Amino acid sequence: MGTIQKLSSAAASIIVLSGAVAAQDSETRQGLSDGWIEEVVVTATRRETGLQETPIALTALGSQALEQRNAEDLQDVAKYTPGLQIIGLAGRGGGAGSNVSIRGIGTDAQESQASVGTYIDEVYFPSGFGNVLGLLDVERVEVLRGPQGTLFGRNTIAGAIQYVSVAPENEFSSYLKGTFGNFDRKGGEGAMTLPIHEQFNVRLAAMYEDQDGYVYDQLNDIDRGAEEVKAGRIRARWEPSDRLTVDLKTELIRVETNGRTNVIGAVNPFAQFAFLAANPGVWLPPPLNMLIPPEDLTGFDDTLISPLGDPSDFTIRGLNYPDFLDFEYDVYQGTIEWDLTDKLTLKSITAQVESDATFSQDFDLTPYNILATETIGDLEAFSQELQLSGTAFSDSLSFVTGLYYYDSSDVGTASSLVGIGNLLPPGGVRAGIDTESIAVYGQGTLDLTGAFSLSLGIRYTDEKVTSSLEDIPGSNLDFKYDDWSPHIGVQYQAGEDVMLYAKASKGFRAGGNTASTDLPNFGLSFDPEEAWTYEIGARTTFGGVFRFNPTLFLTDWSDAQSVIIVFTPAPVATTQNVGDTEIYGLELETEWAASEVLTLYLSAALMEGKYKKLYPNIVASGGLTTDADLPALPDFKFTLGGNYTHRLDNGMRLSVSLDYSWIDRHRSFLQEHGAITLDSYGLLGARAQLDITEFVSLALYGNNLTDEVYFLGGTDFANGGTVGIQELNVGRGRAYGAELKFSF
Repeated sequence: MGTIQKLSSAAASIIVLSGAVAAQDSETRQGLSDGWIEEVVVTATRRETGLQETPIALTALGSQALEQRNAEDLQDVAKYTPGLQIIGLAGRGGGAGSNVSIRGIGTDAQESQASVGTYIDEVYFPSGFGNVLGLLDVERVEVLRGPQGTLFGRNTIAGAIQYVSVAPENEFSSYLKGTFGNFDRKGGEGAMTLPIHEQFNVRLAAMYEDQDGYVYDQLNDIDRGAEEVKAGRIRARWEPSDRLTVDLKTELIRVETNGRTNVIGAVNPFAQFAFLAANPGVWLPPPLNMLIPPEDLTGFDDTLISPLGDPSDFTIRGLNYPDFLDFEYDVYQGTIEWDLTDKLTLKSITAQVESDATFSQDFDLTPYNILATETIGDLEAFSQELQLSGTAFSDSLSFVTGLYYYDSSDVGTASSLVGIGNLLPPGGVRAGIDTESIAVYGQGTLDLTGAFSLSLGIRYTDEKVTSSLEDIPGSNLDFKYDDWSPHIGVQYQAGEDVMLYAKASKGFRAGGNTASTDLPNFGLSFDPEEAWTYEIGARTTFGGVFRFNPTLFLTDWSDAQSVIIVFTPAPVATTQNVGDTEIYGLELETEWAASEVLTLYLSAALMEGKYKKLYPNIVASGGLTTDADLPALPDFKFTLGGNYTHRLDNGMRLSVSLDYSWIDRHRSFLQEHGAITLDSYGLLGARAQLDITEFVSLALYGNNLTDEVYFLGGTDFANGGTVGIQELNVGRGRAYGAELKFSF
């Protein structure tokens, strides 16, 4: 039986099972258990709704669930989210720019806008660096799968991630948490709400995290992958009346790392840059060809390959050029919400975002002078969103409509200062990308019969992208794009606890240009891409104790954008349209309150994708065929876990959580000559927390308890056209520690 037949059978089973649930007697269902599943309130539709009544493929984790599962950053959240995949470097509050994808749609290209829109308190996070955000004082995290353009301000072709921080209320509350663990981990986090006035309240939150790395650099005698993260947030809320709320927020993030956690899996001493480093006279003009000495590559062979049998043995020979990330991110935000009437609300969201990043790499991961790069990025982005929401026609129509303006200047992310051999980066030309986008969006849901609802939405986007090379006259290139993206959906409330839905929606991402002095006419442009996603799902609850949420989807992704290496003759990482793909799958999220003290959960995704068409230049440059696997698309992924709570005789409460996450083998990169198939792996995590009093708790945690060797990403640079090594981004080994928390 083929995959489509399997998914069709699964869809039929979903409908039959959901109907059976609806037919059960409510009183009987409520007698299943004395334990209850917590009802989660989300804002995925830009208004508050219950998770089980929201017709979106959606994962929502509240603060308690995040704590029980040791979820500290987006990489952890991905374990519990079907379809969410992160390839690249990660760290709490940081990451050196990871590829975040949903259902196989993502990008590792800095020239493209993010395919997965990240929002912090409804403000778009535009930086390509630091995108694996830490979780500081969050109320919940929501991951929405599929295009969301008719509900969100920025283009979200693959999905959206929402961080919702804790808002200040008119009551004093605070917590202080200290964490200590192996890898010399030490950190602190705290938050406090100050009820300054009945109408004015402030919440302060801050965190500090420091831990050692886990890949030993023999030359420099340090462990690479160490990071220091600092973050702070101030939220102020003024409520001059019952109808008007003014929120002001300032948030700062600072990340410093001492290098990537990459090791060497293979070596090719005859690769292009290894050869150029050893023979500078081949490529350098006079008199540099006489002045720059050749690099002695004696020992550039298989002895450089890192041991991979045990995470405690992760080792590289060493780096002879700085390798680090320094990242700063500031956001200043003002939100005004005004209830014009009892059924109509106007909201204004204004934000200014600034970020600076310096990302230096010893690209060859060796003590040899082969290739070094340095990227210096400066980004400023202003956004303004006006949103009108409400109900009409005796509440049978609910709607959200908005006007969104976005203006950003991003300098440096599209090019690097490059040094080959003994000619290290002396300076260079940086590229800039300016984006101006105006969008109008709206979506309404009409209750037709009390059980059936119809949802319609539309988005119009007008976007201008300007590409330039710093201090080079005539390099400014303008590109203009516009698009209409519709949405249509139906929803059927089959019973009090059963909702079925089907929808079709389109996502759009603008094109742009890879600017480089090595490319003809100052750059290589690429066209917009779009994706149509068709989805059916059920949101069911058995008697308040068992939640069963399956989703079946199919996505047609046209003119997909991805990184392609072109040679001019120097290799340049460009963004290009590779062709058309089809991705389909089945996602499942369940939660079962088996008793008053035991809760079990499962999240899983079965996915498959294929290239329907590849453009000839992509086939020629990358050796790619339609039989190749799509990157960041494991066939199967699941997390199974549970939480057990027991109240002791002395009044203390013990809570024990255990989960196991498994991900199938998957491709790391698009092009054949750069791709690595990352092996499947499973990670075991646990947490035991003792609530000593209402105000004091002590927890022990462990991640990757079986000390599994696994890879977060990798690229094959051991082929003939690159630096001569295969790099593998290894995950951290067994991590454990203790956490002490005081709540007031």
